[in-house]
Amino acid sequence: MEATRPARRSSWIQAAGVAAVVAAFIAVAVIAAPDTTAARNMINDAGVWVTNDTIPAVGRVNTEINELNSVVPTPVESAELVQSGRWVVSVDRDAGTVTRIEASTARPVGSLALPDSGATLAIVGDELVIAPRLGGALRSVPLETLGVARESSARGIRSDLDLGRDAVVTNTPTGGFFAVSRALGAVLRAELGTPVAEADRVSVDLRAVSGAMQAAATSIGWAILDVESGDLVTPGGVVELGKASGGRAAGMALQETAVLTAAEPDEWTRESVLVATRVELLEVDLRTNRVSVLSGGHDGVPVRPVSVGGCDFAAWSDGSVWQRCAEDESARGSDAGTGSGSAEGSSAGSTAGSGADSTGRVSTLAGMGNAARPVFRTNADRVLLNDPASGQVWAVQSAGALVDNWSDEERDDAAHLADGAADAAEGEDSEDSDDSADPSGPDEVPVAVPTEFARPRVGPGQPAGANTSFSTDASPAGNGSPATVPVPPSVPQPPAAPTPEANDPTPPTPGDGEAGGTMPVPTPVTAGLDARDHTVTLTWRPFGDTGDSPTLGYFAQSLGADAAPPTACAVLSPPSTDVRAPAGGEVRALGLWTTATFSGIAEEGATYGFVVWGYNRAGCVASETVWVTPPVAPGAVTVIDGGMVDLGMEREYRVASVTPAASRYEIQRMDGTGTPVGQIAEFTSVGIVPRTLTGGAFGEVYTFQLRACNALADGGACGPWITKAAPEPSLTFALKDLAYSPTTGTWTWAAMPDNGAAPMKVRCGSYSGQFVGYKFTSTSCTGDAAAPTGDAFLRFTSGVSSRQFDSK
Repeated sequence: MEATRPARRSSWIQAAGVAAVVAAFIAVAVIAAPDTTAARNMINDAGVWVTNDTIPAVGRVNTEINELNSVVPTPVESAELVQSGRWVVSVDRDAGTVTRIEASTARPVGSLALPDSGATLAIVGDELVIAPRLGGALRSVPLETLGVARESSARGIRSDLDLGRDAVVTNTPTGGFFAVSRALGAVLRAELGTPVAEADRVSVDLRAVSGAMQAAATSIGWAILDVESGDLVTPGGVVELGKASGGRAAGMALQETAVLTAAEPDEWTRESVLVATRVELLEVDLRTNRVSVLSGGHDGVPVRPVSVGGCDFAAWSDGSVWQRCAEDESARGSDAGTGSGSAEGSSAGSTAGSGADSTGRVSTLAGMGNAARPVFRTNADRVLLNDPASGQVWAVQSAGALVDNWSDEERDDAAHLADGAADAAEGEDSEDSDDSADPSGPDEVPVAVPTEFARPRVGPGQPAGANTSFSTDASPAGNGSPATVPVPPSVPQPPAAPTPEANDPTPPTPGDGEAGGTMPVPTPVTAGLDARDHTVTLTWRPFGDTGDSPTLGYFAQSLGADAAPPTACAVLSPPSTDVRAPAGGEVRALGLWTTATFSGIAEEGATYGFVVWGYNRAGCVASETVWVTPPVAPGAVTVIDGGMVDLGMEREYRVASVTPAASRYEIQRMDGTGTPVGQIAEFTSVGIVPRTLTGGAFGEVYTFQLRACNALADGGACGPWITKAAPEPSLTFALKDLAYSPTTGTWTWAAMPDNGAAPMKVRCGSYSGQFVGYKFTSTSCTGDAAAPTGDAFLRFTSGVSSRQFDSK
């Protein structure tokens, strides 16, 4: 599949979206594959991307030969990826940025700030859909222009659809949009070509789903798993899988939806989902809610199962893998070189299990440690099992063959990146000369720049990792190298309260450098402050290339609270591609990565300056300095005014006012021991019911901690916590299947309202006094005489609260 440029389309935000979570990177190393047809296959498409936290890096696997053919070092560990066809994107959760990789070149090509760090992402067609975790309108960004177009268009088009907080978004099997929204009390579905505003909506009662949710869509059905309780919500009701699996609800994993290809067998578009527990694999028929056990005897953390290429796959951290295919496995082929084989057989990566039957086949992977937490990575009809912590990859469609040539990538990347033998030799000469250089001081940090990209070379004893960071307080001393190309002039010392004019390393007008050619054209830099963890994230569009010399890399520089003047970076001995890093403050060598995060931005009221430098063979040029001043955090909350209110079938504590007023507030539930539990929620206006934001059981006194915070746009800094408890327990009086029989004078319902240990009294009677005596159980109440419809009532009481139901 070639990475051809698609025709421009109207924004999909009028159509559909799927979610996932992804991570970020900074430099590129591409390896030339062996000269075979299979090796040349999948060089220009996305392949299947995997992660390795130990380097850290992400890499592209050619599943035709089960080898990595590209590696991209990442600035952070725990990379998360999402891909669809040739599109591959990543997100840095700490920095709150998303970046696209150009699959044909394995290069990061642009970054974009997310609305919040927990936002979920979706690739649908040729667009990226972004759903804020804290609520807000969906956004759509054309992937072709992500991080490349100007900021105004790169932010994408907002839709009118707001799924609320903590919504879950995923694929439909045909690549459409499926979402679960607690705020809307609904599931939404829109296949490709259908506007989101016209998405089918089905109301679903999700009030009992208090934990984190996983969702899966089938051809026409769906399933939602509460990962804490093990309850599975389907179109046919709730399946209590925690009870079905002997109380082993914790750690369940619901099947993850994978987009089907045109070649998928028709019979594989069935209406069932897989759920893996620590010990077994379950299948739930969505038409009947019947639960079947497909495999047992496992002992590990389950992976979310997938259905890819006409086969189902499940796996556990104990190394066991289960597989079931729609076609005869021998017909699909199980040789190590095929793209969709069987788990049967032996190889360097796996040991065959006990054979196949109607419920699938189990094999054991070699080399998986007890600490492994593998995940399935899929693209089209290909799937791999990847342990991010170790970087290990198993080709489960090829008898579990182990893909483990990360070290080969690191050893050979410079040579394979060369355009030809001459460029390769040139690169080796450059490295040799660099190795023999005698730096005169620790402030000089040379960076080797291969023909295709820049990768920092750090000092002795330091790992050659991505996103190299170092601090320096003085200008680099000379080392006898030939004169450098023109660089930005020195900057005067700023005043105590710096202004943008006081400390800008004014970039030179792009022009001819000493080596000939022109320097890159700087682009605007955006600085995002997160005062909650004292970080600033810089993002920018790639510097403009002048045609004769492409941009080879970037440095990001934090000048500190005193905004110390920087010393420019420089290209040494033009037309060499060795670069001397800028000096002053903290510097990060980024390769082609277009985002950087600096920590320690904590001094309230101080002004911090940041500069981005870009370089090519002709020289090094600076952006304008951007300035960030952390605002002062709000003071402590002194008064929380609220009380118990009756809201429908529930009695809840509601916040009426908070003093002093703030732009927003954060709130977290406390357990019976006074320990904070669950996620931190937020609200911006009073009149809210905290338990609905943070969760919590009925029948208990709701206790919480609350603090005042600045707006996220102002850094989000918060004041200290204050603890508050409701005056009485939260209660529910909701009943399922409530009915009254005038013939027998009997009320019936499915179960008592779930209020835990809180006592609940039941009484039934008639307004006319036809009966006063009654008897009741947990599911019924019968009077000593029958009363006609309209005359009978049923009352539930707990403490001072009650609800009465009338017969109609």
